[in-house]
Formats: sequence, structure tokens, C-alpha cells
Amino acid sequence: MGKAAQTTGGKMRKKADLPAKICVICHRPFAWRRKWAVCWDQVRYCSEKCRRTRQSATLSVQDRRL
Repeated sequence: MGKAAQTTGGKMRKKADLPAKICVICHRPFAWRRKWAVCWDQVRYCSEKCRRTRQSATLSVQDRRL
């Protein structure tokens, strides 16, 4: 059996058919996940690590301004 993900409608879809984005930190592609169904438009990072990396980079830039 091939890999598939279930959508909110209950239909099975192949992972290749799911929407994808490019992470703004690591520039790697990542696919839609069910937990992002409600907020897919706001998702920018592929992982928690990339999100934290962005926050620490932003904080260090703000520290330099002070």
C-alpha cells in the first residue's frame, strides 16, 4: 500500500497530491499536515526547530539595536 493522508472530508489522498510550501528558514519543501488544516495560510516554517531559529535570530537583531 502507498502512503496516503486523510483530509477533513474523509477522502484519502496521496502525499504527492497534498499542498506544499518552502520553509523560509531552511528552504526545504514541506507538505500539508492535518494539524495545519485551519491555519495553513499562516504556516511558514517546516518544524519547531526552524521556528525557534527564526525567533532567536530576530531577538539577536533587536539586542544589537539597543
